[in-house]
Amino acid sequence: MSNTINFENAHHITLPNGLRAMLCHTPTAHESYVSMAVRAGHFYDPIDCQGLAHLLEHMLFMGSRHLPKPNAINGFIEQHGGSINAWTGTEYTNYHFNCAGDALAQTLPAFADMLRQPLFEEDSLSKEINNIHAEFEFKKKDDLRRLYQIHKETCNPEHPFAKFSVGNSDIFSKHAVHELKRRLRSLHNTFYCAENMCLCIASPMPLEHIEALINQCFGSMEQGSVANDNWPTLYTEKELGVQINIHPLQDAKRMIVTFALPALQNDFRSKPLNYISHLIGDEGEGSLLAYLKNKDWALNLIA
Repeated sequence: MSNTINFENAHHITLPNGLRAMLCHTPTAHESYVSMAVRAGHFYDPIDCQGLAHLLEHMLFMGSRHLPKPNAINGFIEQHGGSINAWTGTEYTNYHFNCAGDALAQTLPAFADMLRQPLFEEDSLSKEINNIHAEFEFKKKDDLRRLYQIHKETCNPEHPFAKFSVGNSDIFSKHAVHELKRRLRSLHNTFYCAENMCLCIASPMPLEHIEALINQCFGSMEQGSVANDNWPTLYTEKELGVQINIHPLQDAKRMIVTFALPALQNDFRSKPLNYISHLIGDEGEGSLLAYLKNKDWALNLIA
């Protein structure tokens, strides 16, 4: 962003249906920014259709009630001076866009329509499965992505992190298109609800106008219920203290040491991991990297 946002002065609201929103007034900005986090990541994939949350993310761009054509939402946001994108993570899927500062009143309803009323047309579904398979094939050539997959395959198999997050045509082809459509709609109805969503908007629009717009766009959304996050332990004693040797595709030599830590998201104010990573990753005189370089054992170090 070209403007600094002061989150300390952010305005927080909760709609009657449970949707939480953080509003940041940026009076000198020329753009508006919107981000919606949905607790609907790949942890919630069914065991026999892993990658379904990722497929659902793709399908939300393939037409909604008021913008029925595939990728119409992309063109609509571009017409209003911005762009839109999304990603599927472990616990959350995120949708975000930016637009001209005065275009929020036009773009937010279209964004809400995309999230609330996807069409799941079968022709688009088949095309998106092909796109996801191409994404899967591309990621097979990425050493960092391969390392990530190894982490997934060497954790506690009972934890949802062990699931295959991307999906591919081999998995999706086990289900008829109409069955995939039913599963997508079921996943959407279960998790894309107000209690499962958090919205953040930074805009030059006055706060009272933003709040009214959020109520207009999301106030009638089904309340639903918060998704379960009571997961088993990510690493049991059996999965810790393990050395894994990997043959990379590229000519590279790395040693990676991974530590299992408790959840730290509630320590966002003090950020203890930032202190640790800065101490370990320091490159100055007397640092760990300086010692390793002096021994000719390392070229760089990332913590």
